[in-house]
Amino acid sequence: MREQVALVTDVEMGDGPTGIELAEQLLRETPALPVLIVSAYLNRGPIAAAGNVAFLHKPFPASKLVERLRELRARPAGENRAFAPSASGC
Repeated sequence: MREQVALVTDVEMGDGPTGIELAEQLLRETPALPVLIVSAYLNRGPIAAAGNVAFLHKPFPASKLVERLRELRARPAGENRAFAPSASGC
């Protein structure tokens, strides 16, 4: 059985890199890595969610987390390495 790996990270993580910076770094190394970025402060991620990157607004039930991760795993792996601000700046 193949191991399934994904990154789940918050936008704000205290001192050090942000979750977005962490995701960018890991996607440069592993472009097919599914990434789920979560935040309680933004309604949309500061990313253009597409391919293997998605956003989830906190708080959320565990079932929603599992659902989003399943959706990400089902998407075709892409070269989604560029994180771009949304039109609203959020």
